[in-house]
Amino acid sequence: MAPDRQVARMTTPQQNPLHSSQDPNPTPNPLMDWVLANKVTLAVFLTAVAVIAVMQDQLPKRAEANRRQSWELHGQAIKSLETGISASRIPSILELTREDDRVHPWVVARMVQMAFFQGDRESLQALQPEVDRLVSEGSLSGVRVAKDGQAVDILVFLKDQMNAELSQPEIKFSNPEPTGQKVKLTLAADAENSYEITLGLYPDAAPETCKAFLEAVSEGRLVDQEIEFQGEALLRATGMAKEDQDQESDEDSEEEPNSLPLEVKWGYFHYQGALTTQTLIGAESGGQDPDVFSIQLQDQNYSDGNSTVFGKVVEGMEELESLRALIANREEGSEETAPKISAAEILP
Repeated sequence: MAPDRQVARMTTPQQNPLHSSQDPNPTPNPLMDWVLANKVTLAVFLTAVAVIAVMQDQLPKRAEANRRQSWELHGQAIKSLETGISASRIPSILELTREDDRVHPWVVARMVQMAFFQGDRESLQALQPEVDRLVSEGSLSGVRVAKDGQAVDILVFLKDQMNAELSQPEIKFSNPEPTGQKVKLTLAADAENSYEITLGLYPDAAPETCKAFLEAVSEGRLVDQEIEFQGEALLRATGMAKEDQDQESDEDSEEEPNSLPLEVKWGYFHYQGALTTQTLIGAESGGQDPDVFSIQLQDQNYSDGNSTVFGKVVEGMEELESLRALIANREEGSEETAPKISAAEILP
C-alpha cells in the first residue's frame, strides 16, 4: 500500500489548480487587465513624463546659455564701437546683432546715442530705417524715459529726436585755415605705396605744441616712425619727443611725467582733419603726451577740451583714406610691414 500513497502524493501538485501553468480559470486582476488594454496610451504617457523631466532639467540650462551668449554678443558689439561710430560700419554691426532680440535694440540705441554725441548726421541717417522698424515692432516697449514731463518708450524718444535733428538743414563746421608753417609728411604703406599729406599749424592757438612738433620734424625724429589707424576715426603716430622726454610714468613714482601743456582755444575743434595731441595718463592739469600726435579722420567733438588742436590737414585727406583702406584690407596676421612716416619736411 505504501507505493500507492506515494503516487498519490506525487500527482497531487499537478491536480492542484493553484499550481497549474494552464489554469483555465485564473484569478481576475483588474490592474493588469487595464494595463494590457491601454498599453499604447500608457507608453505615450510615460514617454511624455520622461520628456518633461528632461526639459525641466535642460531648459533652465539652455536659457542660461542663451543669456550668456547674448551678453557676449552685446560685449562684442559694444567693443567694436570703442573707436567711434561711422555710417560705413553701421551695416556690419546691425548684421552682427540683428538675430538676437535681447541685444539688437540696445545696440541700436547705443549707436544712435553715439551718433548724436559725435554730431554725425550721416550715421543718424543710416540708423533711421532700423529705428523706425524697431518702433513699429514695439521693441523695448515699456523701457521709458522722461520727455516733456511724460514717460515715453526710449526708442520712440530716439526716433523723435532723430527726426527733429535730420529735419534741420545741415551745418558743416570746420577749423580755421592755418596761419603757421606747413609740414609735408610722406606715409609709406610698403615699398610700392606711399602717400603725401600737408599739415598747417596753429601757432596762435597752441604755441608750445607747434614748437615741439616743428622741432621733431627739423631734427628728423618723425622719420621711420610707425603709424597706426585706430578704427576709422583716428590716425596715431609717435616721435615728437626727444629721447630724454620719451619716458613712461612709473606707477610707483611720485614724480610728474614729462608732458606738453594742454592748449585749448575756442574755435579749434576735433573736426575731421584736425591735428591733435593725446592726454598723458598720470599727468596733472590735462598734460599731453610729448611723443604722440594724431589726425582725426572723422569729427570727434567729444574730445574737445581734452587734447590740443594744433593744426589740420590742408592737403591729402583723400590720400589718408586710401592708405587706411589699404591697411584695413590686409589679411589678419599678415607679415607685411606696418605703415611708416618715410619723410617729413617743413615747407618754405
